[in-house]
Amino acid sequence: LELYRWNGSSFTGGHSLTSELRRIIWNFQNNLSPDRTPGCGDWANRAFRTGREQKLTFDRDFRDFLLGQSLKDNDYFGIYLQAVGPEFEAGYPYQVEIIFPRVAVTAAPVRVAQRRLAEEVEFAVLEDDTYGSVIVQVQNQVSAYAA
Repeated sequence: LELYRWNGSSFTGGHSLTSELRRIIWNFQNNLSPDRTPGCGDWANRAFRTGREQKLTFDRDFRDFLLGQSLKDNDYFGIYLQAVGPEFEAGYPYQVEIIFPRVAVTAAPVRVAQRRLAEEVEFAVLEDDTYGSVIVQVQNQVSAYAA
């Protein structure tokens, strides 16, 4: 996990969070409402989206004030997540990379968890004007989906 500035092809500057992370939660609400109109039979023939909502939460050991200071400074940054599994072919592991080009801290309360100081940091996933809100790259054995 890395907290950097995203420039479209790579991250610059920043800080890496590693062993202090206990849990990552990404909530995604697409707010899609299908609509049936006369003549469409038993199926909806259109759908409207009122606005996508995304929230990212980290449960981590409280080791520094970086994320809390980001909240006070009203700053934003990018987040890069990578999960790598076993190889399905030599040199090709199962993996997923998730890039959030622009996020902002909305809450960083400090608490006690298992007799240690911890913080559950909430991020608002923002829409970057150039790169959108999230970029996901998956590597596995399936060549295409919904083809």
